[in-house]
Amino acid sequence: MARVTRKDYPEEGSQTPLDFLITLAANHTGNDPTNLPTLSDYINGDLINKFLRNPPAAGTLRFKWQSMVVLLTADKQVIIKSFDGNSPGQKRNPDIGLPRAIANSSNSHAARRNGK
Repeated sequence: MARVTRKDYPEEGSQTPLDFLITLAANHTGNDPTNLPTLSDYINGDLINKFLRNPPAAGTLRFKWQSMVVLLTADKQVIIKSFDGNSPGQKRNPDIGLPRAIANSSNSHAARRNGK
């Protein structure tokens, strides 16, 4: 079964959005932050900082980070969903449990990139 963690990025605080995400992911997985996979192998950290500091009026930023799906929302919520790939459908669709529009929008984007 997948586990989901949700937390709002605080308006004020000493952590950068990137540090906030790494700390939240470490708590989510039960690992030390230094034992997490290198985030820059999955996404540019500047995108995370820019998105959470000055979010768009609407929309999301979604990416896969090893065995997690991370979703940043326009209202500064960070959602992390882990999956192990052993449950039916998880290898094909790690978006199970995320809002349908979010899961579908990423698939549509991938199709547009591939010219479909």
